Amino acid sequence: MSIHVKLAVFEGPLDLLLHLIEEAKVDIYEISLTEIASQYMKALEMMKELEIEVASEFLVMAAHLLAIKSRKLLPSAPTAGPSENQPDNGEDLQQILIHRLILYRQFKAAAEALKQREYQRNLLFTRPPDPVLQGPERERLHGQAQEAEHSVQELLNLYLQVLQRESEEPPRHAAFLRRRVVSLEEKLQRIAEWLQEVEKLTFWQLISTRQRQELVVTFLALLELLKMKRIYLRQEALFADIHIVRRTSHDDRKDAIEFIRA
Repeated sequence: MSIHVKLAVFEGPLDLLLHLIEEAKVDIYEISLTEIASQYMKALEMMKELEIEVASEFLVMAAHLLAIKSRKLLPSAPTAGPSENQPDNGEDLQQILIHRLILYRQFKAAAEALKQREYQRNLLFTRPPDPVLQGPERERLHGQAQEAEHSVQELLNLYLQVLQRESEEPPRHAAFLRRRVVSLEEKLQRIAEWLQEVEKLTFWQLISTRQRQELVVTFLALLELLKMKRIYLRQEALFADIHIVRRTSHDDRKDAIEFIRA
């Protein structure tokens, strides 16, 4: 429970008042310890159950403040030095209080930092970690990962073969023709329509020209269909053409690319 005290020069929790005393922002002579004690005791009376720990902490702190204030009000007596059992003009009591206030401030700052971290953590929404898979389920996911890796790699190899074959062809005669640009959406639609009529196609059946723009769009369309699991690639021999095969709903293949060697 946080207790607020109202004074002429300061208003806030009691712990903040002690912190301000340490920083010397509130003069010790301007604080009415009697007023603080009376308001605190009234708050204790309103509690249903007396908290002995809180009351004892207040009494200990009030005793320290009264001792420091009384030592400052009294004139210093000229002595040769402090004795072993008596502090020197309240300096030891003041150092003890300051030390406790420093520790209190450190714990309070740490608690505030933890509170801020908890608040920031509550603003994040993360997905819980996936459970560790064993047995057939783990093998199935591993096969899917290999499938995606091999599909992209084989498609890249096919693209390099196309570029090499294009560079080896003899130069064409120059002609002023208007080039028609094929969009990715249009190419996806064409491939989907063709695969509805036949089960598989070669890459060269998918392109009508040898224009570089159409080659790039065709490869992007194949990548998108692989990602959507609408097709898979099949190579019937080591250096044979790669076929684009339509996936069916009952297709349970684990590898996206099949290497069938005689």
